[in-house]
This record gives sequence, structure tokens and C-alpha cells, in this order.
Amino acid sequence: MDRGDRFERSRHRDDDLPIEGESISSPRRRREQSEQVHARLLALLDDLESLIEKGVRIPFSSMVLIDRDVYLDAVDALRISLPEAVVQAERIVRDKDRVIAQADAEAERVISLAREQAAFLISDRQLLRAAETQSEAILNTAREDAKEIVSSAQKYASDLLSQLEAEATKILGEIRNAMSQVR
Repeated sequence: MDRGDRFERSRHRDDDLPIEGESISSPRRRREQSEQVHARLLALLDDLESLIEKGVRIPFSSMVLIDRDVYLDAVDALRISLPEAVVQAERIVRDKDRVIAQADAEAERVISLAREQAAFLISDRQLLRAAETQSEAILNTAREDAKEIVSSAQKYASDLLSQLEAEATKILGEIRNAMSQVR
């Protein structure tokens, strides 16, 4: 294997392509990407550690000699992978904030609609109570007026019958007078 080959395989992976029909921002896809990036970073760090372990030891020290180009390729591979992880983390945070903001807005909208509905029902109920009270008052007034009219009609009929009786009595008296004169 060439000195940069093992780091090139980390850079060009098909894992970064979205699965057909799946949204890039789906929770499953984000989790898979996060796991892939995490695994890639760990593999690159393992490769770097392996380079150091395979390096030539300098006698009487803890220092090792390693191929500069291979080491720099490993560092470059880490740099290339790291920003993807950071960008992905920022995207996840941004998506989380956006989803929370949308949920808050939806919750506010639902609460507002519920308050409006409650106010409408309360005003509707108050209107109904007012209408019931007013109709009861109208019915009471109508009943009192009906009683008054019936009472007035009875008094009028009684007065009329009394006058009629008085007239009839007067006519009867005149008829008796006329009969007694005829006899």
C-alpha cells in the first residue's frame, strides 16, 4: 500500500451519498452520518497511532522517527474529516433549533386558537343566557298582559251583562206596566 493510499480511502467514501428516496436531514440519515464520521475519525486516529507505533525508535528516548509525508497525509486526512463532523454537528444543532422553533410556533398557534374558541364559546354562552333571560322577561310580561286583558274582558262582559240585565229589567217592568194597563 502506498503511503497516502490508506488515507485516500478515508477521503473518498460512498457513505456520504444520501440513500435514494431519503431526505438528507432525516433523523435516521443524520444519525448514520454521525456514526460514519465518528468511525472515520477513530480509524484515522488509529492509523496515526499505528504510524507512530511502527516508527523507528531513537535509542534512549521515547522519540520515534516516522515518514514526514505519511504523517502529514494522516494529519490532512484528519483535517478533511474533522470539518465534516463540525459542519454536520452545526447542521444537527440548527435543525434541532428549527424543529423546536416550529414546534413552539405551532404550540402558540394551537393555544391561540383554543383561547379564541374558548372566548367564542363563552361569549356564545353569555349571549344565549342573555337571550334566555330576555325571552323569559318577555314571556312574563306577555303573561301579565294576558291576565290583564282577560281581567279587563271579564269586567267589560260583566258590566255589559249588568247593563243588559238592567235594561232587560226596565223593559220587563215597562212590559208589565203595559200589560197591567191593558187588563
